[in-house]
Amino acid sequence: MRGACHVRYGSLSDSLWGAFANPEYSPPQEPEQIWANREGLHRIDPMRVEWHEVKANKDHICTRGLRHQAERSVFQVAKRAGWDGELKVCAGCLAMILYFKQVHELPPYMKTHWDVVEQRPVRLDEATDK
Repeated sequence: MRGACHVRYGSLSDSLWGAFANPEYSPPQEPEQIWANREGLHRIDPMRVEWHEVKANKDHICTRGLRHQAERSVFQVAKRAGWDGELKVCAGCLAMILYFKQVHELPPYMKTHWDVVEQRPVRLDEATDK
């Protein structure tokens, strides 16, 4: 008899994919997807100088034209010479960008997977229950 298959650890790639390709099942604002965005940004730029996460203080439209409610995480390019700091990308759109940039192929910054049971990011090489 075959039982239900439970996956304990979700990969960075799976988390990013879910946030933009299946947002009804993997809402981009859930901790797993926000972790994936943060990890992906750190993999590209470990000092994360250009991007920072902010909570929107009002309803807004992200750079790609999607509407989002206040109090949602958005990722914004930091203000600096030549940039006005107005480039804001919602969590779902950023997940899509990071997925297609293949950040999951880059070396880990901190963690490698999301532990579905513990609801936290982990490194599989450190996990005791693989």
